[in-house]
Amino acid sequence: MENRLIQIAPHELVNLALPLGSGVTSAATEGAHQAGKMMTMISDSLSGTTIAVD
Repeated sequence: MENRLIQIAPHELVNLALPLGSGVTSAATEGAHQAGKMMTMISDSLSGTTIAVD
């Protein structure tokens, strides 16, 4: 699986279709998020949901 960098601006909505098991990480240190830290893992339980990152 290839890694992709997607920059999302504050309050921007982006529709993504990600394979199960994909990890979502922070590319840079911003606020409470540390660069390279995994924020969530894509699983069946997230199907059809919206994820908000503060």
